[in-house]
Amino acid sequence: MWSNRIGTIVSMPINKPMYDGNEGLARYRRYSLWVTRSRAGEIRSLIKGTSGVIVEIGSGPGYLISELNKRLPAGFRIYGLDIDEGMLRFASGSIPGDKRKPLFIHNEKDSLPFKDNSVSMVVSEYSMHHWAYPEKMLGEIYRVLAPGGEAMIFDFYRETIWYQAVTRIMAPIFFIKKPPYRNQLMKFIYAYYSSLRQSYSSRDLSAMLNNISVKEYRMLAKRMTLKLRISKPNIATAG
Repeated sequence: MWSNRIGTIVSMPINKPMYDGNEGLARYRRYSLWVTRSRAGEIRSLIKGTSGVIVEIGSGPGYLISELNKRLPAGFRIYGLDIDEGMLRFASGSIPGDKRKPLFIHNEKDSLPFKDNSVSMVVSEYSMHHWAYPEKMLGEIYRVLAPGGEAMIFDFYRETIWYQAVTRIMAPIFFIKKPPYRNQLMKFIYAYYSSLRQSYSSRDLSAMLNNISVKEYRMLAKRMTLKLRISKPNIATAG
């Protein structure tokens, strides 16, 4: 069983500084909006039909769900799962319910509160490196996917020059001056550094997926992000 390799030594919540107060949320919103819109368009292009269930793991302030909510037909039900109750309240209160109201669920378990073969698509942005047991969670994602369903998981990854540069340069700094930090920039850099250190390689992910007998998946590396796309075969195709 895979477990989070350094999660126990991180002494402050990863990425939490990005969300501290309204000012932090505003900064994060400006930074991520263009990425979120592009990603929502990509995800929407993969979703077929006029109804189904969409789940985001680690929904945070709900920006991706907000964009998907605008794009998807009214027949889709949308769920956001997060461990942070403050983020869930913010996300729930910030998305209008004109077409439909996405449901945000507090979930600290390494399982998903959905039936087998019931979800059209699972998405996750930069939360996989926080999962206590990523292999088990990947198995849960595959379990809940309906035949023909897909999962799109975006996260940092280790096979990049940027990873090597950041971790080697910043490690001595954080060893000398340990967190917590008052300076917002240092909070952000430390959160990013910690997230990179907890990320996985493509070999790690392939091993996890093979262990849970997932056969149909693709990985695409672009800049600092690894995109993992998991497909669950249709019953007819699988037979």
